[in-house]
Amino acid sequence: MTHGVIVDFIKRLKDNPEKLLIYGNGEQEKNYFLVEECIEGMAHAFNKIKLNKDKPCDIFNLGTGTISKVMDIAKIVRDEMSLPDTIFEIEGKDQAWPGDQPKVHISVEKIKKYGWSARLNLDQAVRAAVKRM
Repeated sequence: MTHGVIVDFIKRLKDNPEKLLIYGNGEQEKNYFLVEECIEGMAHAFNKIKLNKDKPCDIFNLGTGTISKVMDIAKIVRDEMSLPDTIFEIEGKDQAWPGDQPKVHISVEKIKKYGWSARLNLDQAVRAAVKRM
């Protein structure tokens, strides 16, 4: 992980554990999952979904099927870094940065029909990512 809200929060909390500025309004909704679960999902699809001349490819969303608000992700990062006294400061804009998608919702129902789903929900995946970093 080199960028994104989780890495950003960790870096900023290491620089200043007393206060975390949250860009945007904190209500942005994100969908994250672990890279190994992404790889497992791709391998599952490769092994289980039969392609042929009439259907040479197929498209699936992979993910947890759950979302979390950026504010909730900030709380998870704060908790995992053992910083219970960190104060959150909300920037207050509708969009966190140019190009930011305020709502990232995907459906994973299609891949579930083929027997795959992520083992961890989004919040569990965020906790695991923070511990790793």
